[in-house]
Amino acid sequence: MISNRQLEVFAAVYEERSMTAAARKIHMTQPAVSQMIKDIENAYETKLFERYGSRLHVTQAGNILYDYARRIMNLYTDLDEEIRRNEGVREIRIGGNISVGTAQMIYLVDEFNKLHPDIKVKVMVYQAPVIMNAILNNELDVAMVEDQTGNSFSGEFISEPYYLDKIVITASPEHRFAGKTVKLKELQNENFLFRERGAGVRDKFDHILRSHDVNVNVVWQCTSTEAIVSAVSRNMGISVLPYLLVKDFLDKGVINEIKLSDVSLSRNLNIIFHKDKVITKPLEDFINIVRSFGKNNEEGAIRR
Repeated sequence: MISNRQLEVFAAVYEERSMTAAARKIHMTQPAVSQMIKDIENAYETKLFERYGSRLHVTQAGNILYDYARRIMNLYTDLDEEIRRNEGVREIRIGGNISVGTAQMIYLVDEFNKLHPDIKVKVMVYQAPVIMNAILNNELDVAMVEDQTGNSFSGEFISEPYYLDKIVITASPEHRFAGKTVKLKELQNENFLFRERGAGVRDKFDHILRSHDVNVNVVWQCTSTEAIVSAVSRNMGISVLPYLLVKDFLDKGVINEIKLSDVSLSRNLNIIFHKDKVITKPLEDFINIVRSFGKNNEEGAIRR
């Protein structure tokens, strides 16, 4: 049986792919790190790393051990946090993609604060891949993100849809397609103003374009939804944006929607947490608040 400290040392070497870099990271000497890795290899009678040139390469056994080491260390962290909560140091860490962070997060946190005014809430709002990595690394307890395609870590998460969202194609009221329903192919070679790669709305629409063999002209890439809306309203191109972020602009007529007759632009927003996460009572309460929000919101209610 190996110790928690040995797992921490092994994980550092695995992540750094270097005994020297790992030693600096965890404030140990390089010989001590090397000896600890040898002790683990001797305990399991297998090699965890092989050296080719100046870099370490992980064996299959090393990959298996790292998967378990990460789970075990996350459980130690959860244990420590739960003990501290019982001593009065209490917090939950919540993440959300940009749509959730802008349109829903304040309400959800406010409802939680009514139930648990003594618990500190920390919030991270970012692109979904960053949020999911934070869940994976136990930097967040729970998060709300859009559907993910091709995520290699999907088996690490529990995911539950709670809200039916959509993305919308937007145009200036002066655009020839504004307020109309067209086929995706009719947008071929249109000038598009896109969010940056990695943004959920961009990745979803890129996937749709590829699957239908449609090419568009990307004339803008921008991290700011407001900047894109401003440019679209001036007829500098059309864009694809989360409905939750542009609903007010559509209602006011600043921009118009272009609907598609042959492609669905709906997507789920999902509650996610790590499959090994210990669900405390406050965390369960927050998850139930999110579920209730989806059920009680007629526009975004999931039809089960």
